[in-house]
Amino acid sequence: MNILCIDTFEMGLDWLLRCKVAGHKVKWWYKPVTENMSMKVGDGFGIEKVPSWKPHMDWADLIVLTGNTNEIIAELEPYWAKGFPIFGPNQAATDLEKNRELGLKVLKDSGIKVVPFKTFTKLADAEAYILANPKKLFVVKPSGDTGVCRAMSHVSKSMDDLIYTLRKWEADGDLPKEFLLQEKIKGVEVGVGGWFGKAGWSKWWEENFEFKPLMPGDIGPNCDEQGTVMRYTKKSKLADMLLKPLTSYLHKINYRGNVDVNCIVGDDGTPWPLEFTCRLGDPAWCIQQKIHQGDPADWMKDLLEGHDTLQAITDIVVGVVYTQPDYPFHEKPVEELEGIPLYKLETVWNDVCPKKLMIGEYPVVKAGKVIQRSGYVSAGSSLLVAVHTAKTIQKGNELCLETIKQIEFPNSPMYRNDIGQALEEELPLLQKHGFVVGVKYA
Repeated sequence: MNILCIDTFEMGLDWLLRCKVAGHKVKWWYKPVTENMSMKVGDGFGIEKVPSWKPHMDWADLIVLTGNTNEIIAELEPYWAKGFPIFGPNQAATDLEKNRELGLKVLKDSGIKVVPFKTFTKLADAEAYILANPKKLFVVKPSGDTGVCRAMSHVSKSMDDLIYTLRKWEADGDLPKEFLLQEKIKGVEVGVGGWFGKAGWSKWWEENFEFKPLMPGDIGPNCDEQGTVMRYTKKSKLADMLLKPLTSYLHKINYRGNVDVNCIVGDDGTPWPLEFTCRLGDPAWCIQQKIHQGDPADWMKDLLEGHDTLQAITDIVVGVVYTQPDYPFHEKPVEELEGIPLYKLETVWNDVCPKKLMIGEYPVVKAGKVIQRSGYVSAGSSLLVAVHTAKTIQKGNELCLETIKQIEFPNSPMYRNDIGQALEEELPLLQKHGFVVGVKYA
C-alpha cells in the first residue's frame, strides 16, 4: 500500500518505520510546529521525505494526517470533499477541538451533561463575572480559532490568582480573543477514546490517564504530556456515556479518525466532559503502537472503507516521555539540540517509540582509540517514549524506567519517574462508580 503521512505534529517517525517494515511504500511530509524546531527529524532512517504533500495525494492509498494545523486543514478540505482516503481531522472535527464552546454545545446537544461555562471576549466582563461568583472556582480556557495553544489554560486556586493570570496575559498580549470560564469540578480526570470510520465506531475503546506537568507530583508547567497510562477494552461505561451519543454527529460531519473526550468524574459518579481531541494524540499515538497487533496501517484503510479489522491486546500500557532541555519551551537554537548521541539506545530499541531522532555520527572509544560511529542522535527536544505493557500500572511504569536508565545521554535527560502513581488512590474512586473496571494499580 502507498502511504502518505502529512505530519504537522512531529509524530510520524515511529509509525512510518513500522509501516516500512510491514512492506508498505511510505512518503513523509513533515513540518515542525514552530520555526525553531529541526527539519532533520527522521534523517538517515530510509524514509522518503517529500518537500510538498499535494503532488503525492493521487499516489497514496492511505493519507494519514497527524495534527490539525489550521493552514493544512483548510487546504485539505477540497480533498475531503472529493473522497480522498484521509485518516485524520477535517475542518468540522478541528472546530470541535479548538472551539471549546462549540465542542461543549455538541456534547450538550447529544444529551451529555456539561460543566456550566460562560464565554468572554473582554477581560472586564470576565472579572465582573468572577466577582459576582465569589464562592466558585474557575478554569479559564482559550476558545474559538484564536491561534492560541490549547495548553494555555489555567486552573485557579483562588479568585486572586485567576484575576492576576488574566491580567498578566492581557499585559503580555497573550489573552485569547475568545475564552471561557468553566466551573472547577472536584473529581478524578480520565479520558476515553475510540476510532471512528465509515461504519461508525471500532469495537475497541481506549481509556487513558494523562500526566501533563513537567515534574513528578504534577508540579511545573503543562506539557503535551509527560506520560500516559492506557488500556483498550471492548466494554467501557465511559464510552457508553461520552462517545456513543456522538455517533450521529460524527457521521454528519463525515469524520474519520480518533475521537477522545477528556472528563472529570465527580464524587457522585457523573463524568463531566472537558474537551475533545479529534486527531492522533501525542504521545498516545506512539503508545497505541504497542497495543495494536498486526499490520500498522491496513486497519486504518479498512476503517475508512467501513470495516473494523483492528486487533489489539488488553494489557495496561504505560508510556514515559524522554526529553532534553530546553523542553518544553523550545527557545534554544535548534542547532544546539541536534546531533547529541543516545548511547546504548539500540539495546532497548524494541521498548521505545522514536520521536525526534535521526541517524548521525558521534565519537566512541574502541581499542584505546577515539573513532566516529554512526547511530541514533537527537533531532529536537522530545526524543522518544519508553513504552511497556503489563498487568498492572505500577509494573508498567517500572519497566519504562528500567528501559530509560539503560540509555546514556550526555545532555541532562528529563523524564517523570511517577507516571501512574496517583492512580493508586484515584482508581478506587472511579471503580466504585463502574468506570475503568479491571484496571489494577499493583
